[in-house]
Amino acid sequence: MNAPIVIGVSPFADRRPVVSWAANEAVLRGRAVRLVHVCQELQWFGTSGVDALFGPRVQGEQVLREVEAAVRAAHPALEVTCGIADGDPAEVLVEESRAAELVVVGTHDQGRFADLVLGSVSRELVRRSAAPVITVPNLERPCVDGPVVVGVDGTEVSQEALRFALTEASRTGRRLYAVHCWPTPLDRAERSLVRDEECRVLAEALAGVSEEFPDVYVIPVLSGGDPAEELVWRSRDASMVVLGSRCRGALAAVVLGSVGRDVLRHASCPVAVVCPQDARVAPNSGRRVTSRDGDRSRSRPAGRRS
Repeated sequence: MNAPIVIGVSPFADRRPVVSWAANEAVLRGRAVRLVHVCQELQWFGTSGVDALFGPRVQGEQVLREVEAAVRAAHPALEVTCGIADGDPAEVLVEESRAAELVVVGTHDQGRFADLVLGSVSRELVRRSAAPVITVPNLERPCVDGPVVVGVDGTEVSQEALRFALTEASRTGRRLYAVHCWPTPLDRAERSLVRDEECRVLAEALAGVSEEFPDVYVIPVLSGGDPAEELVWRSRDASMVVLGSRCRGALAAVVLGSVGRDVLRHASCPVAVVCPQDARVAPNSGRRVTSRDGDRSRSRPAGRRS
């Protein structure tokens, strides 16, 4: 089976935008969908007996049934599988990423999935995921026809993000904005020299891969300023913003620092964080994930596919 699109399913009502976006993406890509829910034991703190033992699992199964039914109703021909696990959301999704096309999570979830996207756990998922991680904001009317925007800094990781963005633009017939930012020098005389050098960096980065996608209209963007502000501003009219997960310089702060959380929190479109091809994934934890396929139930270690 082709690698599925894995969706981190929140127990909260605002999961609809992320599930809808990911299901539509799966249809466009010809991929299956895998719905993954991580039980949230903290919701049951202070309870005892049967509720404390089985409450999170019962709630999680109900959430998955509701989401699965909604996806099947919207896309009857789409292949859908489900998985449920206990533990840390990042660890579970890192394991699931081993055999995934994409890992998709929401940015406006509550509880532990909010920590996954907006807190320190997000850096662990982005750093170790074996598949691109896409965060989807809670927007009722996303700009589905907007251009693709990619952050470029000339590094190898940035080139992988650029290739991902070009592929996305080619697949959807959209324009691509290649954005390169740098700190503006205080010395006015130095600004012109720095701009010329940064222009060369962007041109060389584009020359390396853009010729492979002659059907994509690429618009280079040079900006002396804060990369997060530039990317958030451009996300208003974009269908997707793409970043590399191990960039250096200004873009490193976007992906790995507090500025990155601002981009994920305030971006008006899905944000794809592309990991290097040699991304490290921790050894299989052996965590048991209960998977449902139609009327059959089975358990298997996270990260493996039947």
